[in-house]
Amino acid sequence: MGAKHVPREKYLPAIKTRAGRAFDLQTLEEDVRRLYRTGLFVDIKTYTPQVQGGRLVIFEVLERPLLHYVKYVGNRAFSEKRLAKETGLKAGDPLDTWQVDEAQRRLEQFYHEKGFPHARVTVIEGNKTTDRGAIFLINEGRRQRVAWTQFVGNTIASDARLRTQVQTKPGWFWFLGGLFDRKQLDEDVERITAYYRSLGFFQARVGRDIEVYPDPVSDSREWVYVTYVIDEGPRYRIRNISFFGNEKFSTGELSKNLELKPGDYFDQNKLQMDLNRLRDKYGSIGHVFADVQADPRFLEEPGQLDLVYKIDEGHPYKVGMINVQISGEEPHTRVTTVLNRMSLAPGDIADIREIRASERRLRASQIFEVDPSRGVQPKIVFTPPELPSVPEKGEGPQIAERPQRPAPPRGDSGERPADNDQPSSSSVIRGQSEGGLSFPAPPRWLWPSPTGGSRPASGGDVVPAVGTRVSSEPSQVVPATYQESPQTTSGVIPTSGATVIPSGQPVQNSLPQPLPGAIQPDTPGTAVATDVLSALAAPANEVPAPATRVVFPDRPLPGDMSVFSDRPPDEEPLELPLQPMVEEARTGRIMFSVGVNSDAGVMGSAIIEEQNFDWTRWPRSWRDIIEGRAWRGAGQRFRLEAVPGTQVHRYMISFSDPYFLDRNVTFGLSGFYYRRNYREYTEERLGGRVAFGYQFTHDLSGTIAYRGADIKILDPLVTPFGIPPTIADAMGTNILHGFEVALTHDTRDNAFLPTEGHFFQASFEQVVGTHDYPRVELDYRRYFALWQRPDGSGRHVLGLAGRIGITGSDTPVYDHYFAGGTSSLRGFDYRGASPREFGVAVGGHFLMLASAEYMFPITADDMVRGVIFCDTGTVEPSIDNWTDRYRVAVGFGLRVVIPMMGPAPMAFDFGFPVVEEPGDDNRVFNFFIGFLR
Repeated sequence: MGAKHVPREKYLPAIKTRAGRAFDLQTLEEDVRRLYRTGLFVDIKTYTPQVQGGRLVIFEVLERPLLHYVKYVGNRAFSEKRLAKETGLKAGDPLDTWQVDEAQRRLEQFYHEKGFPHARVTVIEGNKTTDRGAIFLINEGRRQRVAWTQFVGNTIASDARLRTQVQTKPGWFWFLGGLFDRKQLDEDVERITAYYRSLGFFQARVGRDIEVYPDPVSDSREWVYVTYVIDEGPRYRIRNISFFGNEKFSTGELSKNLELKPGDYFDQNKLQMDLNRLRDKYGSIGHVFADVQADPRFLEEPGQLDLVYKIDEGHPYKVGMINVQISGEEPHTRVTTVLNRMSLAPGDIADIREIRASERRLRASQIFEVDPSRGVQPKIVFTPPELPSVPEKGEGPQIAERPQRPAPPRGDSGERPADNDQPSSSSVIRGQSEGGLSFPAPPRWLWPSPTGGSRPASGGDVVPAVGTRVSSEPSQVVPATYQESPQTTSGVIPTSGATVIPSGQPVQNSLPQPLPGAIQPDTPGTAVATDVLSALAAPANEVPAPATRVVFPDRPLPGDMSVFSDRPPDEEPLELPLQPMVEEARTGRIMFSVGVNSDAGVMGSAIIEEQNFDWTRWPRSWRDIIEGRAWRGAGQRFRLEAVPGTQVHRYMISFSDPYFLDRNVTFGLSGFYYRRNYREYTEERLGGRVAFGYQFTHDLSGTIAYRGADIKILDPLVTPFGIPPTIADAMGTNILHGFEVALTHDTRDNAFLPTEGHFFQASFEQVVGTHDYPRVELDYRRYFALWQRPDGSGRHVLGLAGRIGITGSDTPVYDHYFAGGTSSLRGFDYRGASPREFGVAVGGHFLMLASAEYMFPITADDMVRGVIFCDTGTVEPSIDNWTDRYRVAVGFGLRVVIPMMGPAPMAFDFGFPVVEEPGDDNRVFNFFIGFLR
């Protein structure tokens, strides 16, 4: 009753009470609340008289007046449609005076952000309940753009560098962006102040001066000149560094690897790095909740301060249960896909470094969602369990009693699970007895022992550990990311990788409670339920039971449990439950790209790729394929690539498994067809490659590989003297079988534009087939950061590189070494520095290259860098006589990084040969540009 002007379709969806349904008073109350939330009614009353056959439900409403029209008067820069989007008001909506006032505020804010600082909006109609509509009168004023931004009083940083810290600056070509906003200007003052204080200028003060000039061409525009006036004040140095509260480590141990030393200028970035190092040092021995805070103490003498680190070491922990939670629309990723990327297992020291390293591996897997803007990325959540109770005076220490695990269920007859995605019992358990299922001697399995025991010996009793998939639904956990100096009674300190939850907040399934179907570690020979074992391979939405966690002997231990020895009873390490929380990303991709470089011409590519492939999960129906459940979930990678080009054609299919058989072993398999049109001949390859790799440490890895190919050399270049003998020797079809061993050590901070670290690779390959020959290659690159701005940006980097390759005397031309081009000898054409026969480049059996490159920033935001280089080297038929044919080239170039085009920079180099050989092909300009969509 009373709804005369509001259309029925606007309020009926809010009413769940329906004729023919059972009368429910609670549902009726919720209907009233939903009707109020529509904003259509001022007052709602309900009546429920008893009538024959049930109850009659009557809603008596008082309608809110409706907006018959919404008008904007005085707008010139923006259309009514654009303004309506900002206000959110339209004809037919209920008239709410508060919403009209809020719309007026949003309009003014919108105009100010768009460069109209003097814009004013007045409500002519709509702020009274008796009004029929809303009318906004807009006085836009003149639009202001920033003509120039300058700084006065700055000595520690240039104007260009300070301009990267502010938003109030000229736009591109003065018309794209650069709108003036006074609120943003105030925020810029705070940014510059914070920038200076982070570098130790604690008394820095920043003001600004604004000059406005009318545009000589347009009356509707003004130009603003902004001057930031800076009083830097003294820059504070650190006089002394001391520690308070440290017992596990001496002051010398803690201060040994700090970036900030006595006598250095204060630097907030370095201080944060030192805090992280100190927390890591304690976290490496299980004190993951160690609270380390920095307390700068200013002295009477200007420009001097003492730095005091206050440390609350907290209690030691070891890893307890690991409960994996995978969310997403339809999660299909296996539990082991997450667990394989974790370097911690139950019973290990709770090493905060390994927790962060595990998070990095989960992020880098490209399987799980990483979107910091939405706060979505793989996290390992943990919260401290209850600490030992505090003993009364005169009593001994009391340790909180751990819950006892119930006896596990016995195994059944090993019936095969209904879901054929899960392995049969015979595929997991290789023996069966009357008493249930039993195991042969497997690798070591771990369960967090209630007695705090360590890992069982290899080949010992079977002790399942934790790998429980919690739910496919979003987690109820509320992670709390702490600020730099949290004020918590439990001494919780943040880490840069792990997400810590304060004590007292719930963590779903993360407390050390017994898991259903679990086996006690002290009951050898106990049978394991088949569904528990099958959970290893089952997808998230199909496995309510926990899965087992296999910890292999080849996994390096993240810590030494001896650090827990000889502890007093009150410091016995407690179990810390870990909960990896990940959200599945879209791992299937279809990509198209185009690229051009001076070595290979123009190339296009079409790629089909799946980053979360599973070759064992075959479809059971077409629905599995359509809905994306087939061949997905194990973290393997499948790639189908087609790259046609003007000079190069490549077609390839590849498969790789970063954790082959759930071990720390990589496996790769690929097949390819390759065709390249060289000036001297045409080469076709049809073959494949198989490789196994092992990650010894974070930086050191090894690889063994086999490659096989059918290689054809066609269309040779015929000179006046005939076909060069080296090319003629390889004409036709050649069979190649290569067996390679390689070792790689990589400590670079960035694979595309490194500024520190080194890369070293040594490889040996024996090739048999049509031609038999060995190959040995050494590649070493080293990078030194020589100088940087006080804020850590703008690094000047010296890069040194050397490469040596030697191959046997029976090596055919298609495996010869050549030099010249963007990644070799700049200043020479691609394969332009080479031994020649009849004037034709045929390559050699010995390669030696060396290069020195100095890179420096050109723009203040480091998007454009300059390089100066010297490339040297040679390619010879043999290693015997090469010193008199050594090439040298010098030059300069640019490196341009455009984020939307990916991490690889565009390279433009100008090289000039200084020493060359007769017949060498020169090329002054070398470049590489790639686009990826």
